Amino acid sequence: MPTLDQAKGLGIPLSAYAAQPPVVVWPENRQAVEVFQAMSTQWVCAPMGGFYALNYGSLPVVWDALEVPASDRGRLLNELRWLERAALSAMEEKKD
Repeated sequence: MPTLDQAKGLGIPLSAYAAQPPVVVWPENRQAVEVFQAMSTQWVCAPMGGFYALNYGSLPVVWDALEVPASDRGRLLNELRWLERAALSAMEEKKD
């Protein structure tokens, strides 16, 4: 379960997580999920509200904090983009 700050970063109340079963993350995806979770407070918001992208300028700090090897960063950037698109899609569905 995310921390309260992580949940706020996604705009989802913490209580929403309690109703959901745990998500199984395959070992080959764990690093990308950890980076995505660490970026959860880095959403860029439109002036009229709503998230539209992650602030990739923060990514080097996250990589350093998580000790991500330079050789993994290109792959993780691509995986992070997939996670970002999926999250944005899910947040958009929730609005409807």
